[in-house]
Amino acid sequence: YGVVTLWPPVGTNPDPNHAHADFAVWINGTLLDFSGEQYMSAPPAEDASTSFILIPSASAHGDVDDGHVVPGREYLHLHDGNGQVIHRHKLGLTFGDFFASLTETGVSDIRLETRTENNHTYTQFWFCTLPTQKKTLEWYCDATTVRLFVNGIETPQGANYVFTDGDQLLITDATDPAEVKKELSLMTNDACLYSKTCPWRGEPPAEGCIADPEVPCTE
Repeated sequence: YGVVTLWPPVGTNPDPNHAHADFAVWINGTLLDFSGEQYMSAPPAEDASTSFILIPSASAHGDVDDGHVVPGREYLHLHDGNGQVIHRHKLGLTFGDFFASLTETGVSDIRLETRTENNHTYTQFWFCTLPTQKKTLEWYCDATTVRLFVNGIETPQGANYVFTDGDQLLITDATDPAEVKKELSLMTNDACLYSKTCPWRGEPPAEGCIADPEVPCTE
């Protein structure tokens, strides 16, 4: 029967504890932008803030000291100004854990929560920020009811979903099938570059956080 050769060649993630997923959040027909430095794993240049909300399951970093990681983002974070690829360094962390890690006390409220009431499961998303001059520890932020699509298929798991390496995750409040189809068509497909699972597309970013035990994550 001979040897079957796959093309394009499929790569293998050399570090199974370091997974990546493309994600996008659309609210009211607008794609939210997570490329700002306030969402990256490194502290802003002028303020190595310690006011980020810590997630116990995501913030313990063992005996590893990266020096550049914002507290609470050690195991779930964004890198290199890329606001569309999630890096996860620990198994079992959820999509909801990722968004919670982006929240900064008194500055922003970014959450994804899934609840079940009266046998009805629903997911809500919060994305609110305050101008610096209005920082406060107590302020109200409206929630938006959203849907989660994983690789084009809707799932009720929402915030509890634990992504698989290479997933494409869409959060949207759209109910019109045509709008959902458009948003899915605009999803990026770059997670595989960082996981080295699509070698035919070239090398991963030179200064990125790639899946390789021998290459430490740098900003």
